[in-house]
Parts: sequence; C-alpha cells; structure tokens
Amino acid sequence: MQTFKYRHPILFLFLLWIVLPFVFFVACILYWLHSGLPQQHQVVNYQGLSQPVTVIRDELGIPTITANSDLDAFSVMGFVHAQDRLWQMEYKRRLAQGRLSEVFGKSTLDTDRYMRTLGLYESAQQAIQHLPKSAMNVLEAYSLGVNKWIETSSVLPIEYMVTGFSPEPWTVTDSLVQIKIMSLNLGANYQDELTNQILIGQLGQDKFAMLTQQDTATPVINSFSRVDWMHSFTAILDVSQRVFEQEKLGGEAVGSNAWVVSGEHSQSGAPILANDPHLQHALPTSFYIAHIKGERLDVKGATLAGLPVVIFGQNKFISWGGTNLAADVQDLYIEQLNTSNNNQYEVDEKWQDMSFQHEKILVAQDFPSMLQPEFKPVDWVVRKTEHGPLISDVTGDSSVALSLRWTALDPDDTTFSGFLDINYAQNWSEFRQALSQHVAPALGFVYADTKNNIGFSAAGRIPTRSKGDGTLPLSGKYSKLQWQSYLPFSALPNQLNPQSGILVTANHKIHGPDYPYVISNNWRPGYRAQRIQQQIAQWRENGIKLTPEHFVELQHDLLDLQALELLPFLASLQAKTPEQQAMLSQLAIWDGKMASQRPAAVIFRVWLRYFYAKVVSDELHLDVTIATRTRTLRREENHIRPIFLRALLTGDADEWCDDVATTDVETCEMIALWALDDAYEEVYKLQGDDINDWDWPALLNAQFVHQPFGNKALMSNIFDRSERAFGSQYTVNVAGNYYEKGEGYIKHLGATYRQVIDMSNLSNSHMTIDLGQSGNILSEHYDNFLPKQGAGQ
Repeated sequence: MQTFKYRHPILFLFLLWIVLPFVFFVACILYWLHSGLPQQHQVVNYQGLSQPVTVIRDELGIPTITANSDLDAFSVMGFVHAQDRLWQMEYKRRLAQGRLSEVFGKSTLDTDRYMRTLGLYESAQQAIQHLPKSAMNVLEAYSLGVNKWIETSSVLPIEYMVTGFSPEPWTVTDSLVQIKIMSLNLGANYQDELTNQILIGQLGQDKFAMLTQQDTATPVINSFSRVDWMHSFTAILDVSQRVFEQEKLGGEAVGSNAWVVSGEHSQSGAPILANDPHLQHALPTSFYIAHIKGERLDVKGATLAGLPVVIFGQNKFISWGGTNLAADVQDLYIEQLNTSNNNQYEVDEKWQDMSFQHEKILVAQDFPSMLQPEFKPVDWVVRKTEHGPLISDVTGDSSVALSLRWTALDPDDTTFSGFLDINYAQNWSEFRQALSQHVAPALGFVYADTKNNIGFSAAGRIPTRSKGDGTLPLSGKYSKLQWQSYLPFSALPNQLNPQSGILVTANHKIHGPDYPYVISNNWRPGYRAQRIQQQIAQWRENGIKLTPEHFVELQHDLLDLQALELLPFLASLQAKTPEQQAMLSQLAIWDGKMASQRPAAVIFRVWLRYFYAKVVSDELHLDVTIATRTRTLRREENHIRPIFLRALLTGDADEWCDDVATTDVETCEMIALWALDDAYEEVYKLQGDDINDWDWPALLNAQFVHQPFGNKALMSNIFDRSERAFGSQYTVNVAGNYYEKGEGYIKHLGATYRQVIDMSNLSNSHMTIDLGQSGNILSEHYDNFLPKQGAGQ
C-alpha cells in the first residue's frame, strides 16, 4: 500500500478522496433504499383500522392479507399496493389527469393535451355520486391504506428521487380512473373509424370492402374529396396513435383467452376455468396477484394497482375470467361549427353552445434545469359538444371538428360496483346481477362455481344506432344520428351450462348470424378459439379426463392455425433459386408450431410480412397527392388482415397481387417467391446463411420497458428487462410482435396474467404474471416471474 501511495500519489489521492467516498455514498443509498422493501411477515396497524391486520408474502412476493373486517382488508390492500407499486399508481394517475409534463417536461405534452381533452379524470369524478355507499366505503378505506403507507414510509420508490417530487395523497377518483385507463387500453375503435375513412379515400369503397372483408355502411358525409378533412383525419389519428405507443396502450393483439369446462370433462368432477389477458408488456406489469381475506371476503387473483378488488380470480364459491369484447362503443361525429362563433355547433338547424373549460398544463424544465430556460405553462381549452369531447382540438387543426361519444365517459359509470359485487358473488344469479352494473370496458366473462355450473356472459354498455354501424364517422348535425339507447343487459349474449360442457371465448365473434344487434366490427379471427376447442376435443376423443395441468399446457400452446391455413399455398410454389427451394423444403416438413428448432417458423413469419406488404403497397400508395396519409398507409402495410389473405389465396381477391404500377401482370405465386427472396436476405443478415440454424426464439425478443425510464441509455440498462420468446399473434400463447431493423422481432404484447382454477381444489389454483410483483428495482420480486412465465411454469 505504501509503495503504491508513493509510486502513484495522484492516483492514490483520487481513489482515497473521490472513488472510495463515491462507492461509500452509493452503498449507503442502496442500503437506505433496500430498507424500504416490505417484510415477508408484517402486522399492519394504523388509525382507521378496527384491529391489526396480518400480511404474509410467500417466496414469490404474493401477499395474503388477513383481517377481521372486510373494510380493514381493503384498506391494507391499498397499503400493500403502495408498498410494491406506488410509482406505477402515480404514473397512471398522472397519465389520466394529463399531468405527466409537470414531471417529465415537454416530451409528454402531446399526451397531456390528449388526456385532458378526453376527460377521463373528470368522468371518474362524476362517477362518484352514482356509487352506492358500500362501494364508497371500500374506496375510501383503500385510499386510507395508500396514504398511510405514503405518510409512514421512510423510503419512497427510487423514481421519486430521480424525478425530484413527492406523491400527493391518493383519492377515490384516483382509484376509479384506473378502470377508465383499462377501458382506453382495451378499446379505441374510433381510430379504426379514422383509418377506414382514410382507406376509403385512398382505395375507393369497393377495394376497401375487399381489403377489410366487411360491408361498411355508406359514408354519411362524402368527405373523401375534401383534402383538408383527410389531412385532419390523418393528423388526429397520428397524435392518438403516438400517445398509445408512448404509453403502451392498446395494440393490434390486445385481448384474452378464456375457457371453462364442466365437471363431466375433468378428472376431479368439478369445473376447470382458464384465463390469460393479453396486454402490452410494461414494467411494472399490469396485474398484481393478491389474496384478500376479511370477515365475509375471501378472494384471490389478479388486481390492478390502484383498485382494491380482484378483477379476475376466485372466491370460496365461484371463479371468473374475462376477455376483451372488442365492442364498438365509440363513435366520432363530424360537427358543423358556426363560422361566426367556433364555440357553437349545429344540431337540427339550430346552433348549440359548446361547454368549455380553461386549463393550464405545467411543464417541467429539461435536464439540467439550471441551464435550461423556464417552460411557460400551456393554456389549454377543452371543448365539448353533446356528443362528447372535441378530440380534433389535440392537433390544433381547425379544418374539421370531431367529437367522441364513448360509453366510458358516461357520468353514471357503476363499473366499480360491479367488480366489487363479483368479489362477493356466490352463484350465477349474483354474478349476473353484479355484471349488470358493468359499463366499460365491455368484457366477455367466463364463470364456474362449486355447484358444477359453468357460464358465459357479455357485460358493458352497447349502444344502439338508428343509422350507421360504427365503422365510419357520422354527421353531428342531426339528432337522429345520435345513439338511441343501450342494449338491455338481458339482450347481451350469455349462456349457462351448455350441452357440450365447454365454453371458449378468445375475442372472436361470440354470436351467430341471427343475433339482431351490432356488438363489434372488430372481432379477431377465430384461430386461438379454434385451437383451444380443437385441443380439448382431441383430449376428449382420446378418453382423457382434464386436469389443471392440461390447461396450463394449452395456455402455452404454440401451434399457429393461420400458418397451417397458408401452408398449402406455399407448398404449391415452384422454386426458382436454391435458396427458395431450401426454404420451401423446411416449410414442407413444418408442424406449424412457432417454437425453437423449427427454421420454418422464422421463414413463415418473415415471409408473411413481406408478402402482405407487397400485395397491398401498390394500391395503398397509388395516390400520393395527400402526403400526410403516408404514415397511416405504411402502418396498414404491416396490419396483416387474415380474412383478406384467405380471400386472396382462394381467388376471391387475387387481383390485388397484380401490381397496378406496372404494365406486367403479376400473380400471387410470383409475389410469394419474391417475398421469399426478401425473407432470406433479412434472416441471412441476422442469423447467417445456414437455414438449418435459423431459430424463431433467437429472433423474437420480449421487451419490458420501464415507464418512463425505459429506452434511455443508462436508465434502460438498469430498469428494463428482456427475454427470448415464442409464439405468434395467433397462437394460444400469444406473441404480438413487430420488426425492428437490425434487431429482429420485438415481442411487445402477450399474456400478462394467467390463471387455471379447479373448482374442486380452490386452495391449489395456478396463477402467474409475466414479470414480478414489485416495482422496486432492488426487490428480488422485480422480475422473478419472468423465467417462470417463459418456461411455462
């Protein structure tokens, strides 16, 4: 030491006075932060509880809350959520309020403008007066628990330290708005209306109908010749989709699988229920598993941080799961504004005054704040018609005024009461009574109980229309075009104890052609539902009585029925090059599973992307007079429509394969071979020239990006997580993915929660999330579920 000191005096002083103090400082900070982690066994007691409450976390970080009263249990659920997920709750609250820019600066200003215009937080405030006293008591008890942890904790999540602010008290409105965010996450079909309007303007009505394979209503307003309107539609769509991408909302494969079988098919003689919601990957993850026990209450399953109730799970009598109904519960109205007063709009030849409110959006200075100019507060005006908020205002473009009608903005939203009552339901009648209070998001629920009953029920408000089918914007000038009413709850599809003893829902069409009402124009293709039914039928044919382990296996199934549907076409191709032949040979022996050690899985996914884009790109870009459409049309190139593909390859739409920009006549077979060439070039650069070594999981990477520190150089390395992945958009084990140049395929969406419940043994349910229970980077439960989820455990 002495020798080093005298030989390197400057380095020695640097280590002694700079490096060692810095290391000591970091160690102290980490020790201090680690002290804020919750204990495995904890007795919680604070003013407002009738008696102390016990919280025991298992080795995975899942808490069991045991209280003598239900209100105490719900209160401590708030305390526990705050311990593990306070930053997530904070971020979502600010998202809904339109107050992210106060913390993160101008980078989130578009999001704040959008959310303030949408008015989710105001809608949640209005819902309070429509809730029964029992529901309010639960929400107030939960808020008390959250705030007691904030008041008593000596260590807040590290994100507060980095951003330099402290949390405000949690309120009942903060909880209710979590359901509004859930509704936004599961449904934004007004974006489809805008896309449809743009595509009809680009393609014409006939080609649009061929591409979408739906009979869209004739436009109420012939706006396609209005270049300024088309520009506005594109601008509104771009802003809303940027917000959705930034905040990890929605996504093409958002949905769920859910199924249930009666006791006649199970080894135990009791029903078995399975469910796995599919949402965008986020960090922390969407759901939080908990077991909550009170005087009457005994419920376990998936909760949302910010809400006291179990969303999907079980109590002592029933179990339930849910899927996104993809219901069409949003409509856009093109408002005719008064040229002399743009705060008035026309209805039935009379001018109506808009309601409007002035707001200020505070914007934090960029880093480092001491060297940056102060950002002045942004004055923002929220305008509303009788249809809803004027969402076109988010673009600052006044050429068209679009208002949004949406069930989630109804002031008398009682959805929370419905979820609360489900937690207590003991039978089908009580379950259905609870669902009758459900407003938004529209969901399809599966059900099982200890009396060997199984059922399905849709829930949520579905509008009835006198004109139009929800696929295109309507004129706001006529009151006859407004929503007439909502479907009675009794008219929504439901079924109890079907003769087959099997119920499956996977975002596909849930009713037959004779059903008289429009629920959705956005049903997903039935591949996942078909595969679930197919596998259950195969087990039955083999005389196998089902167990929970069978359903766990099925939740991880990797067979892609879309691939099997397209393989005969690929098998008919005549290769022109050795590379094409090698790829076609792999496809010829492929079993259709999007799994490892199957080069054909890589070939199929990459080929499909190129093939579809080549088929549609010429029609989409034939008219380039409106340059602002380009982003929307590029997005459409990657929006692979399976029903259109089916029509294409069966000859019903094969004219699309001919490139309209050339004088030659191209066939689908020619396009398919060219797509194989492009696929080879892409994968060659990523995985080499030996096709036998191509591997789908090596090319597909699941990414979990922290909000908001993800994708930022140093922060990303600390907070973000990634894992090799399997599956595709249409496997039961869903893997929504997109191509990122130079990186491969990014899995951004999948099962964020899974449950399998055997009603004969409710203490042995299977439940898992995709990442971890804790949002604290220092916790062992930050990402401990990730390897288990990937391994199918």
